[in-house]
Amino acid sequence: MPASRRRPFAASPAEALPGADGRKVAGLVRTSVRSGRRLFADICRRAVERSFAAGLRGVGPVGFTDADTAALAEAFAKVVATGELLGRSRAVLMAARAGDLNFAARVEPTVFAAFPDQLEDVLPADAIEYFRRLVPKLGVDPERYLPDLRRRAFTVARITEATMLTRVRDALARAIAEPSEAAPDRQGEVRRILEAAGVDDRDGSYSEMVFRTNVLDAYHAGLDDQLADPEVGRHFPAWQYLGVEDGRQGADHQPKFGKFYPGSATFAAVRGERVFNCRCSKRPLTAGQWAALQKRGARLEESW
Repeated sequence: MPASRRRPFAASPAEALPGADGRKVAGLVRTSVRSGRRLFADICRRAVERSFAAGLRGVGPVGFTDADTAALAEAFAKVVATGELLGRSRAVLMAARAGDLNFAARVEPTVFAAFPDQLEDVLPADAIEYFRRLVPKLGVDPERYLPDLRRRAFTVARITEATMLTRVRDALARAIAEPSEAAPDRQGEVRRILEAAGVDDRDGSYSEMVFRTNVLDAYHAGLDDQLADPEVGRHFPAWQYLGVEDGRQGADHQPKFGKFYPGSATFAAVRGERVFNCRCSKRPLTAGQWAALQKRGARLEESW
């Protein structure tokens, strides 16, 4: 399937999220990613249509309304909350099973067995309540978490808006310089510009990447935050960096593939500054798993 017609999250390039848990996470975040992607496409379409209606053709400003920015921030809040709560849940559930000898010795089965195959697109407050029912020991205080989440989501929305508008302006400029051979058609021109910017509703390669990146980054942030709890982290003295080696991996991340890092090191610190288009993940290792790996010569990295 050509890159320009790649289907949404479920069929996007393989992520390095480990095993059955990885497949489960992909399914659980699919609804919020698709919902955000569709909303983003609709907001971008309206912004371009306003530009054409004003007769600006890319010369003047193209922007979101305050309502558009607020709606985009809410979409990011849903995605980030879902990702973080999944990461936190996995850490808590893995810690609860860390003493199981079979769990320690083999590739771990999914800890998400009690979760449905797909989550509904819900507001963060409802998501917290839902996850806490499934994982009672989940350490999330809604009164502290939700205001911080909204601030972060609004910041992400603003950054995404600025980046998207640059892409759309570039596409507008190309459309002016290279007019379509077909008879002028405003709707057709709008779609052509959105396709060129990667934010149309049929393809949306850029908007899909934005939401996929944010949900995976949130998943690892939640996983790391929960592992920072001594009662959880004490079960996992080390972790392994996982990557997708398919010819499209980044040269900055590839040298870390398969290496082992101390449990105190966060995924974000080891991964580095590049977040977008990262498909890497971490595999927390129990004391039993790590001891077995050490016998086979595994060693912790001392710098990253």
